[in-house]
Amino acid sequence: MEFTRYILRGGYDIVIAIQSLYYFSDADLKVRLNSTYKQMKKGAIIYATMMGTKCDWFFDNSTDYKEGLRKVDFSTTRLQVKDYFVNFTENEGDLLKKFEMFKKIHIGYYDAKYREDEGSDFHYTFIGQKV
Repeated sequence: MEFTRYILRGGYDIVIAIQSLYYFSDADLKVRLNSTYKQMKKGAIIYATMMGTKCDWFFDNSTDYKEGLRKVDFSTTRLQVKDYFVNFTENEGDLLKKFEMFKKIHIGYYDAKYREDEGSDFHYTFIGQKV
């Protein structure tokens, strides 16, 4: 109980959300980020990643679904992706809009291509601060 009260008063110094937030619709993402923001201490840092549209093997095999989500379906010899929903980030401006409640410290990305028959694994990175 004491721990819960501490968190609700804004107890987090840092929040790390790696490959987890892009499963939320636009509305749900905004609710989650606003809630997280309220639970952070002033000056706290968030590090988050969002799958970019440059993650071509996922994006190119997706169709519009609803509320910012796209439905991804495809198969390779190694992987079968079915009924997978992603809120892709188009560019840095889109990323900033999603994290608008935070002061931007840094925007970056990481990318990899593990096999010749698979595409890019492009993800944006965002580091922000509660002001």
